Amino acid sequence: MKFKPHEYQQYAISHILENEAAALFLDMKVCIKCGEDLPVTLEYFSKRKSSKDGFRNECKKCRSLYNKQYKKNNEKSMNAYLKEYRNRKVNKDKAVEYMSIYGPKHYEKNKVKINKRHVIYNRAYIKTPHGKQLDRSKRHTRKALDFLNGGSYTPEQWEECLLYFNNRCAYTGELLEVDNIHVEHIIAISKGGTSYIWNICPSIGYANLSKNDNDMNEWFRKQNYFSEDRLQKIYSWIEYAKFIY
Repeated sequence: MKFKPHEYQQYAISHILENEAAALFLDMKVCIKCGEDLPVTLEYFSKRKSSKDGFRNECKKCRSLYNKQYKKNNEKSMNAYLKEYRNRKVNKDKAVEYMSIYGPKHYEKNKVKINKRHVIYNRAYIKTPHGKQLDRSKRHTRKALDFLNGGSYTPEQWEECLLYFNNRCAYTGELLEVDNIHVEHIIAISKGGTSYIWNICPSIGYANLSKNDNDMNEWFRKQNYFSEDRLQKIYSWIEYAKFIY
């Protein structure tokens, strides 16, 4: 049943003595603009989460009048803003199109520098609360994959692997330090690779992150630090480690 404001109030007052439940109809609110006492419903007030009761303080009628007056008084500034907004959107679309064309080219030219920057950022991020939580989740996932794929290696086997590659990155040939060495899975665990020592080689951080779960041969040949000699040495290590262990 719908009522006009004055009819609604009269109905509630006339029935309050007959039925106590009619008191629920008296949840009223005074509009701060027109001063009219109205029921707190969506018919008369718009929603607003920040209010205690979840409704605006001015009624819909007053709000509508205010919006119309505001548009009339600020027509020029609003049109200027809309024009600027449309221009920004056009420029944004152009920027997206530009990056889709020139972004990959820029990355190919500067991939070493970009990957090094990513390593620095990731090391700082991993120390944050969210980074620690994400790292923990990834390690748990990796453990599950290790369990399914099998394989492990000893510290002595890892030391021999480092000596085999002369303490250098198997991909870039750079000398490895304690803070930039990564244990690289030649065949990624996510692609079925194991953690046996013959599937392990030393890698510098940015090369390991760049390879990710790509096929080693295909990925390595696309890098500007590719070397046929280093590729053959990786294959030689796989055969040697399988024979020894």
